Amino acid sequence: MLLVAAGLALLILGVFFLIRAPIMQAEQSIRDQILPLECRTAGFADAVGRAR
Repeated sequence: MLLVAAGLALLILGVFFLIRAPIMQAEQSIRDQILPLECRTAGFADAVGRAR
């Protein structure tokens, strides 16, 4: 019974890490796309502020 519980726990951990890895990669990809946009937006806001 203990062996079955340990196997089930390892299976759950394996599934957790298999699902988590692509999500973390997608998050990083989104961050890589948003950061340049934030920098450009901040630069535009600064330029508008200086123009006033």
